[in-house]
Amino acid sequence: MVSFKYDNGTGDNLGDIEWLKANPTIGIYENLSMREVSIYPNPNSGEFTVRYKAKNSSASVSVYDNMGRLVILEPIKEQVDLSLDDKSAGIYLIRIEDGMNISTTKVLVK
Repeated sequence: MVSFKYDNGTGDNLGDIEWLKANPTIGIYENLSMREVSIYPNPNSGEFTVRYKAKNSSASVSVYDNMGRLVILEPIKEQVDLSLDDKSAGIYLIRIEDGMNISTTKVLVK
């Protein structure tokens, strides 16, 4: 927690004092252990497998390109084979969500 005190400059400190409190934490809370996720082969030539034993039926795998565009969205129960054969070589973000947990990792397509 960060606190900032602003004084009106009159020196009386009897009024016009404002407090600003901010939480400096930014980012995404990720609590899905990467030990539970397996992506192979990595690097690859455009075809790879994602393994994750989903705890519920709403689990999904999303693949994003380096511009942040969603290129694949697939449900997952235990394993899904994905293909980026028609996409450019590069680094892609793999995001796995199961309603309660999120994991994000990278895969390199050569």
